[in-house]
Amino acid sequence: MPVFVKFTSFARSQLCTYLLRSERTIPRTGSVISLPSFTLFNGHSIIKDDGSGHAWDTEAYSRAEVERVARLAGFLARGRGETKVWSLDKVMTETFSKEFPDLTVEHQLIDSAAIIMVKNPRGLNGVASVIPGSIGLLPSASLSSIPDGKGKCNGIYELIHGSAPDIASKGIVNPIGTILSVAMMLRYSLNLPKEAKAVEDAVRNVIDGGLRTKDMGGSFGTKEAGEKIVEELVKVLKA
Repeated sequence: MPVFVKFTSFARSQLCTYLLRSERTIPRTGSVISLPSFTLFNGHSIIKDDGSGHAWDTEAYSRAEVERVARLAGFLARGRGETKVWSLDKVMTETFSKEFPDLTVEHQLIDSAAIIMVKNPRGLNGVASVIPGSIGLLPSASLSSIPDGKGKCNGIYELIHGSAPDIASKGIVNPIGTILSVAMMLRYSLNLPKEAKAVEDAVRNVIDGGLRTKDMGGSFGTKEAGEKIVEELVKVLKA
């Protein structure tokens, strides 16, 4: 018989790491925190049509839902030594003033934030200034709680993009996003920050050393890239 396990996640953390070398001096890591597990994602929005040919779509948010996303953003930002968090949707000032007084919250509408990302990548601090060069580099985590090490933090860890059936079984998929998703799992769910950093350092080292998969303009295949990262990880762990 099939076994179903109920899992509830309230926020998705997309780790954006600028791995490719660049002449620009920009922050190398940041996270984008979003709300994936209710309203439109699960079809809980309210869609109305009054018969006039016009319809509107309403998303329902509770204060508690917004506060816990703010709490996760503050926790992750503080852990990286950040001093500022950008809010691109909900007003979360109260939560930050009470629980993260050392962090500054600044607000930006999502459309104007997109313009800033293009015109001035450093303009949104450590969140949007890490244009990575390929979506195959980006991991994500859908988390069920704050990963503070005090209790269980379940998560779904995956690279940010969907499936790519057109290149399935061709051996050209970039494995880095998946590997970095494992690093996020080590840090958030397994509470193994040193091991997580070792994986991230191994990935960064091989890219700095010239590894490029096809989506990054290189010739490395999935297997070759994975093996290269494993070799580097062994060196990092022994150092």
